[in-house]
Amino acid sequence: MNYEQIRDILVKELKNTSEIINLMDLGYDYEFIDKILFNYVGFEEGKKYKKFAEKLEPIIEKLDFKDISFDDFYCIDYNFYKLHNVRINPQTIANKDLHGARCRGVEFIGPFDDVNVEKVHFKGSKGAVINPQKIKNKSLFNSSCEDVKFEGSFDYVKVIGTSFKDSTGAKINPQNIFDKSLKNAYCSDVIFTGPFDGVYVLYTDFTGSTGAIIDPQEIYNKSLYCTNCCDVIFNGRFDGVCVKEAKFKGSKGAVIDPQKVIDGSFEGTDCCDVLFINNFSNIKMDSSTNFDGSNYIELNQKENDFRTKLKQLIKK
Repeated sequence: MNYEQIRDILVKELKNTSEIINLMDLGYDYEFIDKILFNYVGFEEGKKYKKFAEKLEPIIEKLDFKDISFDDFYCIDYNFYKLHNVRINPQTIANKDLHGARCRGVEFIGPFDDVNVEKVHFKGSKGAVINPQKIKNKSLFNSSCEDVKFEGSFDYVKVIGTSFKDSTGAKINPQNIFDKSLKNAYCSDVIFTGPFDGVYVLYTDFTGSTGAIIDPQEIYNKSLYCTNCCDVIFNGRFDGVCVKEAKFKGSKGAVIDPQKVIDGSFEGTDCCDVLFINNFSNIKMDSSTNFDGSNYIELNQKENDFRTKLKQLIKK
């Protein structure tokens, strides 16, 4: 059978139609349809995997895949967004590897045990229920987990670069994650259940998270560089802390002596919702430094206020 000729006919007939076609409705056996759609390629250790025939790319969005198996399909870096009614069992794809796949429109029908999900975009998918303890290498590195439901702990799990926005079930103790690193993580919809002592928060975004209570003296390298601190509660001093390009809008409890932050730098810092307790002489700022929504109390004013209240208390 010359499958290339069959594919030519398929492309010619479908390229100008707006209909979505299920090839199984033609009445042929599944093996015949499977060989029209896919090319099988040699794999390591004698195993095979399949990819879509390149010739079908112009009409791939006009096919209905509800009756088509994606067992042994090579998913690495594949973008499923054009495809209709794709159902995938992560246990049966080629090498259990979803690395870099964009899964909009995919319905997952199996577990993710030992599956590579690094750099996967789950937005727009259905049925992705993930136990972080069981995925390959316990790694969600650079994955976008929108529409994922998490079941299980994040102990020793790599969440560097992970986006949790619009996921459910992520409860994280920062002390127990891989390398204590939230670098580049977008923590929306995460519930934090532990302290941040020694935790790396470079480029971390806490917007939409709950339970993030941070003592700036205890975080890794005393650095909030490029961190979005929205929804963070601060409970410590900022002496010797890097706040360059940090965003404090939406945070609580940030009381800062500008003279004591590292390098005296507020370059690129959004200081909304910060209470300042000293002057800004010799402080580094630039055109993107923002003080709108911040408050300022001079040390002398604070001392006088303290003295007045103390005297009133003694008289009582």
